Amino acid sequence: QSLITGLIHICVRRLSKNELMPQANAIMGAVLQVLQSPGSAAHEESFNIMGFMAAALEKDFKPYVEYSNQSILRGLQNIHDVAVCRTAVSAVGDIVESQGVDFEAFAEQIMQCFVELLKNSEVDRKIKPLVFSKISDIALAIEGNFQKYAPLVLHIIVHASRTPMPNNDGGEDSEDLCAHITELRESILEAYTGILLGLKDGNKQDFIIGVYDDIMAFIQLCVHDAKRLNMMTTIKRVIALLGDLGECFGVRVRTVLEDPLVQEMLDFAVKDSNMREDALFTIQVRDRLRNIQQ
Repeated sequence: QSLITGLIHICVRRLSKNELMPQANAIMGAVLQVLQSPGSAAHEESFNIMGFMAAALEKDFKPYVEYSNQSILRGLQNIHDVAVCRTAVSAVGDIVESQGVDFEAFAEQIMQCFVELLKNSEVDRKIKPLVFSKISDIALAIEGNFQKYAPLVLHIIVHASRTPMPNNDGGEDSEDLCAHITELRESILEAYTGILLGLKDGNKQDFIIGVYDDIMAFIQLCVHDAKRLNMMTTIKRVIALLGDLGECFGVRVRTVLEDPLVQEMLDFAVKDSNMREDALFTIQVRDRLRNIQQ
């Protein structure tokens, strides 16, 4: 099965959407048959194929979402096979992006699994940042409908955001932990941004108010450590989130945007081609807020 699914994966990646469409039933039928075989070593490759098919077929993947759901849920619950669980999480992201707001019909069970993954201390630490990232995708896709998940998810994110960055003493274990915390924080920033923008699109952004102070404390922590440890992706995501917060909550964000460390970060980012767009947006928001009377 592993060899067959590997070959299918190679083939589908070389085909266009128009070429895949006539073969989609056969491909997805084979994938789902493999995923129904317990303990199959081909599950990881099968979820990769599923994710690619969703991305390639876009909205035309919709007939397969319902039939794929139970296999995905089993993959998400398979926490002892880290590779399979991670590829199942990634496949969810591809399906969410392909279906957009229509994913709402399947969101509840997936979100239940995601919450369990985040709460379970036995889950491998490589999985949780990816889950936060895909929660962002779900929030962006289903917009205001994410409100039913927001209170519990935000509570979990706030708890995770308080994980401290260890002192890097140069040891291998210390470096690995620093890398993990950095990845975790970047995924949390992504989750906050996705949830904020998704709720805003549904005019439900006030759900964020309850954790606003926690978000700001987390941003300050990230700003301090990102400058100290030269974390480029963290800087980029902090800047993007600050601009979005300024757009949503106006003058209450002004103090943070005027913070000297944030100013220094914006001055640096605007000169970097990978961060310039986000930096210019946040600077524009900051300058607009300067002219508003509290």
